Amino acid sequence: MSLVKEISKAIELLKKHKNDKIKIISHLDADGISSAGIISKTLGREGIEHEVSIVKLNKILDAIDSSELTIFTDLGSGQLPRLKGAVKKDYIIIDHHIPQGKCLYHINPNLFGIDGGKEISGAGLSYLFSRNFGNFDLVDLAIVGAVGDMQNYWGRLEGLNRVILEEGIKKKRLKVDTNLLLYGRETRPVYKALQYFSDPFVPGITGNESSSIALLQRLDIPLKENDEWRTLSDLSFEEKQKLATEIISKSASSVPKELVKFLPKLVIGETYTLLNEKKGTPLRDASEYSTCLNAAGRNDEAEIGLEIAKGNRGVYYDVLMGILRKHRTVIAKSIEEVKEITQREYIQCFEAPISENIIGTITGMLLGTNADPYKPLVGITNSEDSLKISVRCSKVLVLKGVNLAKAVIKAAKDVEGEGGGHAPACGAYIPKNKLNEFLDIFESEIKKQLEA
Repeated sequence: MSLVKEISKAIELLKKHKNDKIKIISHLDADGISSAGIISKTLGREGIEHEVSIVKLNKILDAIDSSELTIFTDLGSGQLPRLKGAVKKDYIIIDHHIPQGKCLYHINPNLFGIDGGKEISGAGLSYLFSRNFGNFDLVDLAIVGAVGDMQNYWGRLEGLNRVILEEGIKKKRLKVDTNLLLYGRETRPVYKALQYFSDPFVPGITGNESSSIALLQRLDIPLKENDEWRTLSDLSFEEKQKLATEIISKSASSVPKELVKFLPKLVIGETYTLLNEKKGTPLRDASEYSTCLNAAGRNDEAEIGLEIAKGNRGVYYDVLMGILRKHRTVIAKSIEEVKEITQREYIQCFEAPISENIIGTITGMLLGTNADPYKPLVGITNSEDSLKISVRCSKVLVLKGVNLAKAVIKAAKDVEGEGGGHAPACGAYIPKNKLNEFLDIFESEIKKQLEA
């Protein structure tokens, strides 16, 4: 059985249930909302009525109902042991995470020798499903989902993501450019983009606004043009080249010598423009678009993100921009809640009263500013009757052989919890009384990976 045949088999099941009650259940991050948007749009165009629920991973069972067919997107593979006893009718899983079991209709690349951590996302799989119905215009969302899941980790999309990207380029929906990998290409002032660039860590620049401004001035890169802040998209090729050279040079002093040769591809890489989106808006850039969807999901407004993913703008766009502003405010306040980062030999961790919806975002941001940039950072917060764990690490550690997902899955399982994710970013839910045991096992796994 191939991935293509598995998709065809699932499509036949969908057609069988086209007049029945159908429900889509998806994850609340950018890839999950993109995935749900693709499948929901597909079903809508086929005249198939359905409902959509966007959920946290630990709430997946609460969303299951009496639907004759349930379609899980960007989740399900890692939750199979629980799903098998909970879903009484037919179901399809369209997911790219490491499978924790098998089922009859399971569209998962890892089952067919394809790396779901970097070669295709949940949205990419959903697009491969949808394109069988001629929905080539939904290719944009496949790339947004892949970028949202950091699958362009080494500066470019690979594997099936590459195939999908090239299809989007041929359809004149996407454009790819080689650029500086600073976030906020369309909307963020370039000095702010530089200040928040943290992987690789840039000594004296990362997290320092005044130093970022001073560096740009020294390089003779104007901050404004016609009284408007310049963004990365406004910089000339020569200006970008000067800035890239400086970032690489400064980063080299903090990176292990054997990994310095990899710095250029951590600083310079591909950016993806959605040609059908308005210039100067965050939806024009795949990375910024994914942040918008993530903000909606993380602020309990997933339905707004879903409408945006399905192509609806107008009032939905206005509400989304409000959510994005709120998201940034919540993040700033949440960072202030982190009073201390505890250092262990191979990992570092913090525990704070932060919403479980954004603990991953906070962990990633702290890794590049307040924490050691070259140790995995474990963020811990309460989640009702359990603890939510989020772990992030630098790309440099992945180059050294670290795979956070493998370590967190093992540690969570050993303490009767549940974990999942990818090499540079993952998470888990564990019992509250098992934290120390979890951290010990997780650190032991990281040690093994680094020593291998």
